[in-house]
Amino acid sequence: MSRYKYILWDLDETLLDFKKAEEYALRQSFLQFEVEIDKSLVEWYSNMNRLLWKQLETGEIQGDQVFTGRFVTLFDKMGRTDIDPQHFREIYQTSIASVAYPYENAIQTLQLLQPYCRQYIVTNGKSFIQREKIERAGFDQIMDTYFIADEMNIMKPHEQFFEHCFQTIGDWDKSHYLIVGDSLTSDMEGGRRAGIDTCWYNPDGKENELGIPIRFEIKDLLQVIAIVTTQEGDTK
Repeated sequence: MSRYKYILWDLDETLLDFKKAEEYALRQSFLQFEVEIDKSLVEWYSNMNRLLWKQLETGEIQGDQVFTGRFVTLFDKMGRTDIDPQHFREIYQTSIASVAYPYENAIQTLQLLQPYCRQYIVTNGKSFIQREKIERAGFDQIMDTYFIADEMNIMKPHEQFFEHCFQTIGDWDKSHYLIVGDSLTSDMEGGRRAGIDTCWYNPDGKENELGIPIRFEIKDLLQVIAIVTTQEGDTK
């Protein structure tokens, strides 16, 4: 018997290389306007976008301030007044939904876990984008279902997000759940609020600057297998 019955997987930057897809989508979108961008601008945008998402998760800003507002900010930095942010947003979202780059060992890990537990996606992304990426990556052949904030009208880390998961799965015993994700603010904090065990995917060895209690920390997705298959009475 495995330690956990249900694994809640974050998608971007946990199972999928979001930064790679983000750069691809940004460059492809600008090509529609015959604009080439350099690596430094991609990095600047990525950092700005990440900060906006954290503010969205904590309720400091609203969705449109991320989905369109990030491009308003980007074009201001570039001094471009000739590109409509809303139109660019639509092109960008189509581009980023068209690619999926699973991390090394992602598919193997999910497949090896199948005999031991049921697996689910938990993501704050836009519905049509996330569903496209899940299918392109082949995760739809493994996951039992997906919990997408855009469809639930509530985001990680809010408790209601996880309560919806428990209700849909049909098991309120929180000891049966493990959430695996890269984000301290949405995945680890969400797991803490929900009262379930957490597994921080931290391949770069970042510091837990927020001091959020974390049950497990890993650098390789394959490490999840040992966590799940180790019996509760064994050394943790």
